[in-house]
Amino acid sequence: MRIKSLLAIGTVCIPVSVFAAQNPFIENEGRLIIEAESVAASGQWSTESSIADHMGDGYHVWTGANHFGSPSNNTDNHITYPFHIDQAGNYQLRWRSRITVGDQATEHNDSWVQFPTGQNIVGEQPLNGWTKAYMGHIDTWTWDAYTVDGVAATIRQYFEAGDHVMLVSGRSNGHAIDRIALFQYESTNFSAAEYDSLAESPRLNDGMATHEQLAHSCYANTFSLPSEIETSLSDTDTLLTSQLTISNNGRYGYVQFDMSQAPENITSASLELIQQVESSPATIAIYASNDSNWNSSTAAADLPYPSVIIGQANLSGKVDEVQAIDIDVSQLTSTQQTLILAIENNTDEMLLGAGNQSTGPRLRLAGGPDFCQNFVDTDDESNPSQPEPEPEPQPEPEPEDNTDESPIDIFPIDPSEDEEPMSSTKSSRSGPFGGSISLLALLALSLLKSAAQRKAARSIDEQKDNNHP
Repeated sequence: MRIKSLLAIGTVCIPVSVFAAQNPFIENEGRLIIEAESVAASGQWSTESSIADHMGDGYHVWTGANHFGSPSNNTDNHITYPFHIDQAGNYQLRWRSRITVGDQATEHNDSWVQFPTGQNIVGEQPLNGWTKAYMGHIDTWTWDAYTVDGVAATIRQYFEAGDHVMLVSGRSNGHAIDRIALFQYESTNFSAAEYDSLAESPRLNDGMATHEQLAHSCYANTFSLPSEIETSLSDTDTLLTSQLTISNNGRYGYVQFDMSQAPENITSASLELIQQVESSPATIAIYASNDSNWNSSTAAADLPYPSVIIGQANLSGKVDEVQAIDIDVSQLTSTQQTLILAIENNTDEMLLGAGNQSTGPRLRLAGGPDFCQNFVDTDDESNPSQPEPEPEPQPEPEPEDNTDESPIDIFPIDPSEDEEPMSSTKSSRSGPFGGSISLLALLALSLLKSAAQRKAARSIDEQKDNNHP
């Protein structure tokens, strides 16, 4: 489909050139992953990192007042996430969020979301402006994101190819958002473990590829191990710390990995490299070293030397792709492992990513069906965690001052992380934004005498009986 030259947000039109300056996240193969804190918090949103098991550098938490009826009128309280869609289609929103206040699974559990350029999908819950996205778990991060009380509808929109934004605004004080995902649900199966392990989507102005899998994560029987140290020699034989420059004149690159962090029983391995500067294609050889007794302050003369070649491949010289070299897994140790990189053809020089986990060297290690499970079990022994608690029973709504609706949400009992919830067929007394009618309103309705109002009161009583067996 044709990409429009203007992006409409509410009543404002933003030229694409201006939108590009916002550095949108780029969808790839039908999915988009965003760390919430990658866009700065504003207004009464706060970026924090004190709660364990968050992804990335932290998360955003709403510290302002409750806004149950509608979002704050102060646009400083709206966070804008720009994104670009290459594959037009039907997308679902999930986000990794958590309740940070209190001990009720139905309070402090939601935020407002809006897709100004999204389109409703036939057969799915229509989104007309702002809608709330809620979850129903306590003391855990969860990928649940539903809308409409009593229905737990998924949040789905059609996006044309081109530029879009997602707006997020505070609804319940203490609701934290860690990661955000949009994915084509008709062709992509959702898994919380997978979406925890995926790297954040690249941004338009990044200009460089990044590893697909998060460092130190294990998914689909594959573990991604980042390097501990990278170095190379300068022309004067001094160490260039956190720099990996190799050339055909005997200038090697040295990369050290801590193999004790990896699962056992590795069956295959590859070294992933990302170039920082484009070059001519090159043939790269990977050697195991004679030892790994070195660090960033080791003298050049004391660095290990190549022992046996364990892998070789032709690299394209491009900066926009992750390039992998298969290596002989039988030559890998279970402790410290040093790999030495050398150019085997006439390419003058290659500058490879180093110094950070996003673009530095990685070992991609694969194993059998229990490979990741063995890793998780080992990790749990050293870092025991509490099991996820059962969802709290649905509480009776409490009257609340200075609000126009109750924060109580009706959600499926024990919703699955990996399956879509069954739609409820119960009647709902929700307002236009999906909120429940307060207890005071229920009492007022019960006092009304007209036949229609008595019928409505009976309907509400029946719903309460169904919700509280």
